[in-house]
Amino acid sequence: MFHEKTKHTKIVRHFVREKLESGDLTISYLPSKQQPADIYTKALGKKHFLYLKGKLGIIDPHALT
Repeated sequence: MFHEKTKHTKIVRHFVREKLESGDLTISYLPSKQQPADIYTKALGKKHFLYLKGKLGIIDPHALT
């Protein structure tokens, strides 16, 4: 069954498949402890938050003064 709401996901899936098959895109494993997106989506402990913040290159502008 086709739904208008799923059309964009099908387009993206085919685009990614084409890029994988052509070699323009590769997928590699990243352990969840090193997943930078977690900083935006999960409650993290201070140590893990600071680790991921460093991986993203986020700095505190007030710490520079």
